[in-house]
Formats: sequence, structure tokens, C-alpha cells
Amino acid sequence: MLEKGAVVRFVRETLGCQCPDEVFERIGIGFRNKGGASQGIPDVEKIILNIGNRLLVHIISGDGIEEDMVWGFLNDGRVKRDILGLNRFRLVLVSSPPIKIGQMEISKRLDDRIHLHLITK
Repeated sequence: MLEKGAVVRFVRETLGCQCPDEVFERIGIGFRNKGGASQGIPDVEKIILNIGNRLLVHIISGDGIEEDMVWGFLNDGRVKRDILGLNRFRLVLVSSPPIKIGQMEISKRLDDRIHLHLITK
């Protein structure tokens, strides 16, 4: 289980979110595992954070995540953000080696309430 202090530090220090303290009074956390070599898709773990019913964060960790998969992850988060009526969505991809994504493609596919973070394991 993730502790509140670790979530606050990660969101503020690693992701650069400047949410006020009161947003962190309520943090919802979910976990999912997807894929597997036998299914022909990368094995990924997903942590879902709902912070103060304002910020949605999906942290997806796994090797073999490819650029075309990223757009599906972004769209999934955008749709969930909008359905839940949240302010922002941050997608955090953690992999080794790091994922390479064209900057021009990113700007075409993101709105100003979506942030993409690429982190190396």
C-alpha cells in the first residue's frame, strides 16, 4: 500500500504538480496488471491515483511499451478524467529502456489539461 506522504512527494516533486494541500486530503488508489508474454502484449502494471477528485494520475510501468500504445493510454485517461469531471490527467510511463515519442505528435494529441511524464526505471 502506498502511504500518503509518498504520494504527495511523488506528485509534487517528481511530477511538478502544484496542487494545494487540501487536494491531498483525499487520495484514492487502485492497482491493475495487464498483459503478459503469453498474450502477445507487454506485461504492465498500472497504479491509478485520484487525488482530491481533481487530479487523475495513471502510472504505467513495464518494459516493451511502444509509442503506439501511449496514445491509447492517453485517450483512456482523458476519457476517465472527463467522465469523472476531474481537472487534470497525468500519464506517467516508467520503463527501461526509456520510451521515445516524437514531440510534434505529443503536442497534436494532448490538451492543456493532460501531462505526459516519461521516467526510466
